[in-house]
Amino acid sequence: MASHSQEMTLTHNDPRHNARSSCDENNGIVEDNDKVHQPVREQETEKDKEESGIICWGVAGGTFIIMVMINMVGSCFSFIFSPLLLELETTSVFISWIFNILQCIWSLSGQFLTPLLEEYSWRKVALVCSVFTFWSIVLSAFATSAWFLLFSYSILTGLSCGMLSAICFLIIPFSFTRRRGLANASMMAGTCLGQMIGPVLIVFLQEKFAFFGATLLLGAIMLNCCVGASLLCPRKAQVKLNKGVHTDDPMVESSGSDNAAKRRICSISNNVFLRVCRNSVINLSILKSPRAVVIAVGGMLTLNCWLNFLSLMPFAIQAAGHPLQAASMYMTVSAVFNLGVRLTVSMLSDFSWFSMRACYMTSTAVIVISTIAFSVVDDIKWQMVAMAGWGCGVGGYMGLFNLIMVHYMGLDKMAPTMGATLVLIGFGSISIGPIVGMMRDVTGSYAVSMWVLAGLAACCFLLWIFMPAAVRYDRNKFLKSCPSNHAVQCNNASFNGSPEESLPHPTPPEVSTLHSISES
Repeated sequence: MASHSQEMTLTHNDPRHNARSSCDENNGIVEDNDKVHQPVREQETEKDKEESGIICWGVAGGTFIIMVMINMVGSCFSFIFSPLLLELETTSVFISWIFNILQCIWSLSGQFLTPLLEEYSWRKVALVCSVFTFWSIVLSAFATSAWFLLFSYSILTGLSCGMLSAICFLIIPFSFTRRRGLANASMMAGTCLGQMIGPVLIVFLQEKFAFFGATLLLGAIMLNCCVGASLLCPRKAQVKLNKGVHTDDPMVESSGSDNAAKRRICSISNNVFLRVCRNSVINLSILKSPRAVVIAVGGMLTLNCWLNFLSLMPFAIQAAGHPLQAASMYMTVSAVFNLGVRLTVSMLSDFSWFSMRACYMTSTAVIVISTIAFSVVDDIKWQMVAMAGWGCGVGGYMGLFNLIMVHYMGLDKMAPTMGATLVLIGFGSISIGPIVGMMRDVTGSYAVSMWVLAGLAACCFLLWIFMPAAVRYDRNKFLKSCPSNHAVQCNNASFNGSPEESLPHPTPPEVSTLHSISES
């Protein structure tokens, strides 16, 4: 397994280390294979290792705080704004657009994170986004129309919270190697905890201070994101992700016969905004890899499946004649199982015997079965059992959401893969949701809409069946593009013990990642 093979101790005198470091720089990553919990330099002292551990677990604590805060805002839309929207007599169609646009921008903003991290540090980006989150909620307290909420909440909150969420998913793998799963579990705990305490806190504040006062106080609570952002200082201080073309690149100079083209490149390179936009588009080229396509398309289908199911479930419960309190009880049960399974699979991912792909596919199958089961049973007890299974499926899937990208794509391609996945999820949120709602209006049945959602998750399951073939395709394609000596050495590599130990000298990082997962 890749998570096991990355735990090896490397020294600067190891030719594999030197080769992989240089290759990583050429691919836009500055990764010197420093391991957080293992000494990589002979002269490294125990104090250095202790300080590194403190810094990295501080990062984990920061992501926990941020995920608690932003999930109180993102998943509690109806609790926060229902008093205002009901007073304004806003139509249900417009309300759904406010929420769906929030989800779309939340996802799309992740595509711009990687280029921003090339220009600024993790901490600076997170602090700015934290301040924007505070102001977006405060501005929403002064809203006098639903159109204003479309700006203050859907756009501003979507941008800031979306980037904060993507930062938390990305920074854990860059900060941890040996105990990456345990650190990821702490971040996932923040996600579920925010969803649990958010409704209770918001209802309490609105009972005491009404909509205006409660929303202002909620904005003040969001300033805790700044506390979490201040802790985001990974040991690999400034990870440079997929650098674009610069004017000092020898390839640019060698093809510099066209002065106009050189001036355009120089103009883009000197403009941060244009550079961020250009690199955001360039990062989508990761979808040329079948591995990235399986991860991104599968993520779009499964996430939009369970998000839309969660929005349909309360209405289906009331249409069946059950009280709304039953829906609240179902959500609580699913959240508890979701949290437990998220923490479990995240921690299990640290072990070499654990198969991420098998867990991912099993979780997807559980989501499909529980969604169909919920739609065909009427008894409250059996529906609660179905929701408990549904929570287990979602927890297993989301607990490995970012870790499986590292496993199959490697750290150097994790950020572009995350960005491409979030882009597809964003577009899916404004296309799949309305289509499912239209089918409910046409058929008059919530069960049909849930069957369609289950079919989307089933398509994700089928995609993951072809992941081994995608790995082989990428491996063979990369070997064909390698120099002949690399290709021969890679093909002759044996796999005795750890895959990392059997790699030839030198081995490019892409081949290393593909070899380590080829027999998973």
